[in-house]
Amino acid sequence: MGRVDVHDPTFAVQSQREVIRSMPFTLSPASEEDSEAIIRLQFEACAEDPGFAVIFPHGSTPEAIANFTKHNQDDIRNDASCHVMKVTDNETGELAGFAIWHFLPERSQDQIDAEMLNEEVDLPSDANKEAGTVLIRNGYRKRHEIMGGKAYACMSF
Repeated sequence: MGRVDVHDPTFAVQSQREVIRSMPFTLSPASEEDSEAIIRLQFEACAEDPGFAVIFPHGSTPEAIANFTKHNQDDIRNDASCHVMKVTDNETGELAGFAIWHFLPERSQDQIDAEMLNEEVDLPSDANKEAGTVLIRNGYRKRHEIMGGKAYACMSF
């Protein structure tokens, strides 16, 4: 093998690609059938987060799992801007991770204002709806403040 220049900017990219190719995982689009496992993994991953515990003081209840499973299935089926990706372990077939990407088109100020007027956030009855609504609405408000009407991509839970 020839001499390797670690200061060559392509070296890091090539090395990362080799590491990724050697990992025993597969990245693919999630299906509606994957939704419950994704939601269960999300609750497990966030269980120790203090903010998550405020919104979901009872943790991953059957109602919370069912509520968010339905939302995830609806997004996969009906929301062209939403792309749910899963990572599976090649050896076990088990879910190892996920990401929910939103690719949002340009919007007018009127469209943004209409979205901000919608105060409804669909959370399960055993959630702290007041805290959850404030958090979610503040997230929307901040995205609009930063991005305005430009097209952008973002990840969500």
